[in-house]
Amino acid sequence: MKCMFPIRKHWSVEEGKVSVTEEQIDKAMKFMAQIVVCCHCATRIRFGDYECPHCGADIEEDLRTWAMGLLRTIE
Repeated sequence: MKCMFPIRKHWSVEEGKVSVTEEQIDKAMKFMAQIVVCCHCATRIRFGDYECPHCGADIEEDLRTWAMGLLRTIE
């Protein structure tokens, strides 16, 4: 299977001039492997869910907190 996005040592985006290192990619991948669960019923949350598929609780704030943790990890 051919990879759509070849990994390079340093990747840059033309518009924002963003440079990403292998270390940052590794940190992001490890952080994303965490299991996110609903605070109300402990159901595992799937990628893309903004409410719990089991109890219907709004989890957007929890996801924002998770995203801030991800950004702090890769700084």
